[in-house]
Amino acid sequence: MSSLANGIPLFLLAGVAFVGVGSFAAGLASRLLRTRLDSCEPRSRHRALLMLAASPIAFALLLLVSVSLPSLASSRTTSPTKNGLPSVCSCTASARPGGAGAPAVISM
Repeated sequence: MSSLANGIPLFLLAGVAFVGVGSFAAGLASRLLRTRLDSCEPRSRHRALLMLAASPIAFALLLLVSVSLPSLASSRTTSPTKNGLPSVCSCTASARPGGAGAPAVISM
């Protein structure tokens, strides 16, 4: 499986959690603004309620993008070498059979 396919469930879980956090925040905001909304005219009250209804999804998308931006930015700037050295080294040691005094050859 690719790393993208492995990360999808994590991003879905994060999205669901962020929707929950956004819903909780919108519920608190609606309780705090309830008395103020009663004194407003119907058009502005409708606009405020519509924004409160859409805020959990907007909040979740904003948080999901803010979480995924660092990994997207680092994948675009990653190079195969870091400071002139390969990022992944494979070392193998080999020795001649039967010789305790035979030197080992290490290749990178």
